[in-house]
Formats: sequence, structure tokens, C-alpha cells
Amino acid sequence: MRYSLLVTAGPDRQASASALRTARALYSAGHVLHRVFLYREGVQLADGSRRCASGDPDIAADWARLLHECAIDGVACIGTAQRYGILDERESARLAVQASLRTPWRLAGLGEWVDAMVSSDRVLQFGA
Repeated sequence: MRYSLLVTAGPDRQASASALRTARALYSAGHVLHRVFLYREGVQLADGSRRCASGDPDIAADWARLLHECAIDGVACIGTAQRYGILDERESARLAVQASLRTPWRLAGLGEWVDAMVSSDRVLQFGA
């Protein structure tokens, strides 16, 4: 079965950790994870400049590792990301500031989420 996940919870919310556990379980069970789309507070998971307090789990790093190791398409909403100051190389060059998007996430518009919904058998949302 082909799944896509919408994560609207930031890294300090339980829903983002639940989404990560679900993604791992789906992948381990042999399902296809087509896309993970970050929206609202969830885009903070793609912020490479964000640091965790000592001893706290780094959910954002765990997400990046999962996407990389399992070759999952990770997309952060570009409009929301820019509101949080999260920029990719192209946007940072245009604005002459430092890029802060964590690899392997990429920025794209809501059309990518629409494509994910159309292309998936199931869609799961985590967060309010």
C-alpha cells in the first residue's frame, strides 16, 4: 500500500514523534511511503539551524535520517517555511542570507501535497 503523511506538529509536539514512529512502522511492514509533507508548525522539522537541548531527543534529525535511509520524498511547504525563516539554497542566494533547510528536505508548494493525496492509497495526518 502507498502512504503519504502530513505533519503539522512541530518537533516539540508528541504528534511529530508519533508520525515518525508510524512512518518507520509502515516502511518496516513493506509499505511505500510516497511523501512526507510538512505544513504549519511541522516545517520546523526541516530547520537545519534548530538545536535541541542537551539530553532531549532530536526528532528533526531522526526524520532526516529516516528520509535519507529509506529514500522517502520529504517536502516542507515553501510558504510556511519562509514565514519561519527556513530557506533553501536558491532562496537564500536570492535574498543574500544563509540557507537553513535541513537535508534531505526540499521546499515546494501545496501542489506537491495535492499530488501526494492523488498518488497515495492512504493519507495520514499528524497534528492539529
